[in-house]
Amino acid sequence: MVFLGARVSCEVGGHPQGVPRDQHTHWGTNMNITKVTLRPVAMNKVVAIASIVIDDCFVVHDLRVVNGDKGLFVAMPSRKLPNGEFRDICHPISTDARNDIQDAVLQQFADDGGVDAFMAAAAAGEPHVEQIAEA
Repeated sequence: MVFLGARVSCEVGGHPQGVPRDQHTHWGTNMNITKVTLRPVAMNKVVAIASIVIDDCFVVHDLRVVNGDKGLFVAMPSRKLPNGEFRDICHPISTDARNDIQDAVLQQFADDGGVDAFMAAAAAGEPHVEQIAEA
């Protein structure tokens, strides 16, 4: 397997796939959330819909900011299967990557006013709030 200058963060047994330990110095997530866009919504416990841009080159839409019983969290985009179950369309592989995404989205959510501001915006029918969060 040949890697042509690509940053590798997939790990198998503690090593990025196909890359010997002595050829890699970074062990963990190697991505930057370079943009977070938030849109207020009023759907049960969902208070915002987010889109993120990773490394200025890949976008993930329809993450949900959920005001759950234990506080705010970010749910990955999902679709409903014919049997009624939901399955993530995409999701982070590692806990570190999940934490990086959640931290970036929730930080921007807080910077934009938090739960009260988004609930008020959703009730007023405001289209969206857009901010750039550079990591």
